[in-house]
Amino acid sequence: MQIQEIQIEKDQKLSDVYPQIEPNIILNKTLSGIGATYSEIMAARNSIIVVPNLPIIANKVTQHKKVNLYGVHHKVSVDDIITYIEQSQAKKKAIKLIVTPESFYKIQTAFSEVGLNMYTQCFLLLDESHKFIKDKDFRPEITQPLNQFFQFENKALVSATPIIPSDPRFAENKFRIIKIVPNYNHRQDITIIQTNNVLQAFKDFLLHLKVQHNMENRSACFFVNSVDMIQQLIEKGGISDKSAVFCSEKSVEKLKYMEVKNVYSEWTSKRIKPFMFFTSRFYNGLDIILDHKPYVVFISDPYRKDFSIVDPSTDMPQAIGRFRRGVYKVEHIVAFNSEIEERDKEGLLRFVETIEKTYSYLRLAFSKSGSSEERRAFLAYIENMPLKEFFTEGKKDYFGVDNYINSELVKSSYKNIALLTTRYAVSNYFYIPLIDELYYPYGEQERLAIFESKKYKKQQRKEIVKALEAIKGSGGTQAGNEYIRELRNFDELIVEAYYKLGKEIIELYDYKAKKLRELIILKDYDSNTRTESFIRAINNSFKVGQRYSRSFVKEELIRLHELFSITPPSSITALTIEYFFDIDAKARIGDGKAVKLIRPNIKSATYFFKKASNE
Repeated sequence: MQIQEIQIEKDQKLSDVYPQIEPNIILNKTLSGIGATYSEIMAARNSIIVVPNLPIIANKVTQHKKVNLYGVHHKVSVDDIITYIEQSQAKKKAIKLIVTPESFYKIQTAFSEVGLNMYTQCFLLLDESHKFIKDKDFRPEITQPLNQFFQFENKALVSATPIIPSDPRFAENKFRIIKIVPNYNHRQDITIIQTNNVLQAFKDFLLHLKVQHNMENRSACFFVNSVDMIQQLIEKGGISDKSAVFCSEKSVEKLKYMEVKNVYSEWTSKRIKPFMFFTSRFYNGLDIILDHKPYVVFISDPYRKDFSIVDPSTDMPQAIGRFRRGVYKVEHIVAFNSEIEERDKEGLLRFVETIEKTYSYLRLAFSKSGSSEERRAFLAYIENMPLKEFFTEGKKDYFGVDNYINSELVKSSYKNIALLTTRYAVSNYFYIPLIDELYYPYGEQERLAIFESKKYKKQQRKEIVKALEAIKGSGGTQAGNEYIRELRNFDELIVEAYYKLGKEIIELYDYKAKKLRELIILKDYDSNTRTESFIRAINNSFKVGQRYSRSFVKEELIRLHELFSITPPSSITALTIEYFFDIDAKARIGDGKAVKLIRPNIKSATYFFKKASNE
């Protein structure tokens, strides 16, 4: 595409250098907050402005109460839009509709109902156009307006961080790129804090804010895409009463269920707290006006959530641009995942081309199939082939492809610090990042191996012992003690065994729970009364509700008496178990006699033990 550059001075607005957005333009405005949306709202023509989400609509409608601007979203009906159009025409006012992509169809229906041709009478502007590519994977309906986009005589895209679409219809419609070029240095300083434990790094970072920066009159704004992670960060930091969270309506309900306080779906200055968390819903098009410059922090943890990854080329400049009076300092707390595959654009294009060829072959084979069974087989392959979102109704979905390529390139940059700093460098929005480190003996990889894996219990216990070995030197620190407490809550037995028996004994007995419990009881034998230790051993071997053969009961009781050097009051039989449990002596296992343990019989056990110790 042809590119035309237009320079802009510091403090100038878009309308000062580019009075009106032209048709068939991709406007790369470079800077957030220079008034591109405002320019279209004030333009002397009918306009339909499509924005990615509801907070932008609420924000713009509130800002422009004196203008005939009407917001269309899920709560607005077609009849409401018809009434607005008719009233605008009666008052001879320009139609100004601002709409979410999912509600665009309502505008189409309303114009049809009133007998107006929106394709010839309205200018269509896709605002924050990069979102139509970035959000396509988890929000398929975001590209709904693009089905009608090229039918409009007058249309344009605008973004401060555009991703140029590969759809050939842009070239066919002779689209040009207008790039706004600041004639001053607009890049942002940023510090990357690389860590292997995001939660602990966040907690230590809060302490850093308190000690190193004057935060009494300054808020800290955290951009985190995962509400689950936000809940964990607030809990880990102990900042519940000092925090506010801004997210989607659906996530509001989820966080409230998780007992997170001060959760909202809309931003207002009345909801300011010392610590504020924003999801990706608030990265674009929103004006956040504060009486101070906030500390801005991005948090990414590819071990926990892929979608916690943020893009230095789009997400981060957009989020920073929300603060219309500037920011105090920007940092990025990030963990890297070495298992992420490194990919480049050239390779991804070849990959997509191969997928496309395979799809075309299957479609052709399907159409030429000679029998219903052959057609059924090819259809099964088509419907279950990978990345079928590359195609819609048999045709290539260019926005789906663009989304995939962009997502993979961003994800790839989180493999290591070198790739991420390269991504920063090519974004042209940041200086080369400063790099700090917060590393711990235990990190996200170790946490994932223990807390979120689907491994067998034995393998999980091996990972816990490995983790406990790793933090030997930091067990006395607050962070170390917290981690030990977390491990203990997850598997109390193996942690107790580690500290009372040691790694070698655990490995010798192959991590087996019953044997480890018995060894712990023996270890405690000298410090406990005989009653406590022996009864703990009995309860380790026998469980209420279970049936046991009489031969097993007798042999196990004899073994335990010998193990603890206990002399029984009389000869041990299977029915000696009655001293410790109420039993059903008539129970059977197959054809053999058994006993079923009904409930503990502590009084009998105590009496028995006294009797045994008196002899």
